[in-house]
Amino acid sequence: MQQSFLQKQIQKNIFKQKLISNICLSICSLFTLNIANNVYCNFISPSPTSKQKNSFFKYADLVQLPAFLFLFYQSLKIRREDVDNTLTKSSLTKEVLNELRYFYDEDEKENDIYSSLTPKDIENLTKVIDFSGLPYLQQYEIIQSLILVAHLNPVVAKNLKSPLLPCQFKINQDMLMGGNISHGKKSIKKGLISIQNYLDITAITHELLHAKQIMDGAFLPQELDIYSHLMAEAHGRSLNLILSATDNTTGYFVKMRNPMGNWIKKILKIQKHYISQNNKCISEREKLGKAQERTMGILMKCLIEGNDDLREKIIQRYCYDQLNYIELEEMHLEVNCWRITYIKEDHEIKEEKLKNILPNLTYDLKLVPHLNDYYSNETGIPQQIESIKISSSQNSVLYDYLKAQKQKTK
Repeated sequence: MQQSFLQKQIQKNIFKQKLISNICLSICSLFTLNIANNVYCNFISPSPTSKQKNSFFKYADLVQLPAFLFLFYQSLKIRREDVDNTLTKSSLTKEVLNELRYFYDEDEKENDIYSSLTPKDIENLTKVIDFSGLPYLQQYEIIQSLILVAHLNPVVAKNLKSPLLPCQFKINQDMLMGGNISHGKKSIKKGLISIQNYLDITAITHELLHAKQIMDGAFLPQELDIYSHLMAEAHGRSLNLILSATDNTTGYFVKMRNPMGNWIKKILKIQKHYISQNNKCISEREKLGKAQERTMGILMKCLIEGNDDLREKIIQRYCYDQLNYIELEEMHLEVNCWRITYIKEDHEIKEEKLKNILPNLTYDLKLVPHLNDYYSNETGIPQQIESIKISSSQNSVLYDYLKAQKQKTK
């Protein structure tokens, strides 16, 4: 598959970081070896000529050696955090790998991006995400749940087969939220996925989607991060809602959050019909996967829209006016709860600051159309990060700026 502009930017950044860290490590290694050799020759095994030398430089090596050893250690530590240093084998124990059960549909195609996870897929996933710090039971419960959820949701299977940011996985019961992923912002480093409850497969799947978004370049903007982060979270929340509406037809238990209502199932049904009408030759599994992606795209557009009336127009346009009053109210309730959680007062302050500096943000502005293309391709629904409304009554500062620039070029 051809890499997008954002993915190419990520790979360029990783290459630069790797080159710089390798150069620093090499320089520190050479200087450390040289100084260590001087100390050895002058103090541990001195030659007859060196005994006659008691110069300042001779004793300065004793001071420099621990300093360069520290620098060497730090350079090595930084190099080990680079994202290209993935595990050489699965981070799961052999006992866990042997106990896992896999699920497949009869009409599944081999090597299809939407197909259920295979042992090879799990091996690849657990080389990138390090579960080795977890006990046997937690490893088993998490991976078995991921296999099941990916079987029931082709969109999850697709995400887990994609390039993910290498991360260490840990359980932190003291967290105030379901999950979190920490990663380098200005530099791309190995991440840390923290989950409050290892049985919360929705939170785990959500954070793994963020690990995909990072490697896809969704977090590249630095100054426009209030928009890129909200778009990524809207994408993640839409996945949560898809999982909440998934019926477990396998008979095996997996713990997910409580269903949020039938309105999501209705949207899925409508989108599945739309996909079936326009793609009659593809498999049922691929139809479901694409329908889930389109549903996520519709939900994203609703989540970033602050005006209730405009939000209803969006969802009814893609659902052909099939949602009733109760279903629309359920949608508004879900969206408003999400906006209260993720859109803070400081977002308005950040937007005010952006007004004066937007013309100078050449690199970030260049990324905007590529981010729009990324989310549009991921969901099958046209997306615009500038359409995010921090306020329910006003367009974003980014939207007004881009609109003004477009009018100037006419």
